[in-house]
Amino acid sequence: MNVFLLGKGVECEDIDDERFVVTKEIMAFLDAGGRTYSCSSCMRLRAKGEAQACALSKMSDLYNIIAESDKVITFQVRGTFPRAHLLRRVKSRMANASHRRKAISRKSQLPGYA
Repeated sequence: MNVFLLGKGVECEDIDDERFVVTKEIMAFLDAGGRTYSCSSCMRLRAKGEAQACALSKMSDLYNIIAESDKVITFQVRGTFPRAHLLRRVKSRMANASHRRKAISRKSQLPGYA
């Protein structure tokens, strides 16, 4: 089983309290053979390094996890999506990010652009 954390989910190791020891539960999940991943962009936005329990990952990793999975469960504010829809969304985000990087790269090559 794979868990890919996005947004505030990457802060999972910071929310331990006496009632909910999240880090202990994550470690139990890992010991049982689970794998956890965290969005590297989400971690960077929060000025966090690689978490002890979650490897830094990219949207392409999320895409591959979804593509290789028999079932996908999502937990988010807006609701859940069928697997095919989720694959399209992730692929679209990957394409948009690539397009933005290329545009920035072209802009930086213009004379007088710093």
